[in-house]
Amino acid sequence: MPRSMKIAYIVNNFPALSETFVINEVLELSKRGFDIHIFARWKQDLLRRTEDMQKLTKQTYYFNENSTFLFKKIYLHMYFLARNPIRYIKASLFAKGLKSELALWHFRQSVFLAKQIIDAKITHIHAHFANLTAEYAMFVSKLAGIPYSFTAHAVGIFVEPKFIKEKVNNAKFVAAISNYNKQYLIKNHYGIKADKIKVIHCGIRTSFADNITREQSNGFHILAVGRLVRKKGFKYLIDACDILRRKHNLDFKCEIVGEGPERINLQHRIFKNRLQDAVDLKGALPHKDVLKKLGRTSIFVLPSVTDEDNNAEGIPVSLMEAMAARIPVVSSRLTGIPELVKGGAGVLVPEKDTNALADTIRYYFYAGNDQRNTIGQLGRKIVQAEFNVEHEVEKLAGLFTNGHRIFS
Repeated sequence: MPRSMKIAYIVNNFPALSETFVINEVLELSKRGFDIHIFARWKQDLLRRTEDMQKLTKQTYYFNENSTFLFKKIYLHMYFLARNPIRYIKASLFAKGLKSELALWHFRQSVFLAKQIIDAKITHIHAHFANLTAEYAMFVSKLAGIPYSFTAHAVGIFVEPKFIKEKVNNAKFVAAISNYNKQYLIKNHYGIKADKIKVIHCGIRTSFADNITREQSNGFHILAVGRLVRKKGFKYLIDACDILRRKHNLDFKCEIVGEGPERINLQHRIFKNRLQDAVDLKGALPHKDVLKKLGRTSIFVLPSVTDEDNNAEGIPVSLMEAMAARIPVVSSRLTGIPELVKGGAGVLVPEKDTNALADTIRYYFYAGNDQRNTIGQLGRKIVQAEFNVEHEVEKLAGLFTNGHRIFS
């Protein structure tokens, strides 16, 4: 099997704390002999970087899609025209055929990235997300004659999807992170080549949970982890905590780990409900500190919702990690989440249903440690079997190497 192929990974931001699945995937592919080159639109300067992030950042190319070097752009277009006139003309006509001035501009700018990819002797292009990164992968493929694929998460599918049929039909394959995403693409885009869409979960390394020391505590600890954005639904968790305190007089501690634009609104909600002693916004924390919190957590709650812009989750990695750590989880019944939280490994409630969320947390409060531990063990088994990064990357590797295996 030809495992020495060079693959370009096109991403939006790198490194990104909310996209550790990209790092895990790249590292696993590298272990299998693939030569991975990361091409990112933006460099994200993080105060806290893991060793893996630091290593991969040094190997990342940052391409300037907003380059104003007109003469260089003209030169590069002439370069591709001279390199393969028929291919260049077909690529230009394809871009014009999309009938979008913005897409045409992206095509014109894509020559910068295409030249970098050719110089790196890339043999396959893979993009994460179905939005602009997949668009660039498609245009670069047309210019350079290199096959491409992309992973379809939530962004670019649920919110303002653009040229999805063209992106899928011109790709070698598309990796959907859930069966829900696959069916959503097929249902909402007439003429799409469904056989190109393969279900490959974003996986995690379950071994990290082996280092977590479970602390038995008399207290009841609720943990939530995620960016402070609307689709995470943290305001419903705060309101559920208000019900648990005001109506049921329960004694608990709830910590929300993460940072984002909703912080001020969430903090205001905590003060409004006088929950300062019960609910704490911890901010973004290093992964090792999150693991410590998992060790003394009773339940993990992520009340995801579909926000006003139709933005929704894929399958949150934070849920996978909590389940791998044998923590009972509570989340929402939407998108691909039921493909993870199933078989008694947790409870799903209707999105935005604060009363159902409060009732479920209350159920876990009275369940006791033994029952919660049993539920947690079921969750770990699911993650090990279906969301293990080694297993899922092996599927992806098979598709990169000429798709010699077929997946659902």
